[in-house]
Amino acid sequence: MILWDIDSGERLRTFEGHDRGLACIEFKDDLIVSGSNDCKIKVWSASTGDCLRTLVGHDALVRALSFDPRSGRLVSASYDKSVKLWDLGSGKCFISRSIVLVSVTDVMWPHYLLQVNSCANSNKPIRATSSTSSSMSRELLGMF
Repeated sequence: MILWDIDSGERLRTFEGHDRGLACIEFKDDLIVSGSNDCKIKVWSASTGDCLRTLVGHDALVRALSFDPRSGRLVSASYDKSVKLWDLGSGKCFISRSIVLVSVTDVMWPHYLLQVNSCANSNKPIRATSSTSSSMSRELLGMF
């Protein structure tokens, strides 16, 4: 992964550490979070290039990430059909749920709602939970 200065076009730094190709990246404030085909999530300092933490727990490619730097929470989705909620400070996964969707393609963290999107079959339910709750609390049957 390479960080570029958008104004000058200069390469600022290269981030090395994943064993296989990248599948998703999220960049906010000074943190870059990357998910990979090596089933790992890495948290990087954009200013130093240091890997601050490696999160292990998925069994397949990590396809989607979203995090909130203010709360220190990260949500990840994988081709292992799971969605996990992590604490960035400790690196611990504190919620893990299997999703019965064929393929989770995106996760978002707007305010206090976790939204999971799938393009696999629009007739399947989308599950959502409050980011402060430890249970999947609602099932949204709306179609996208």
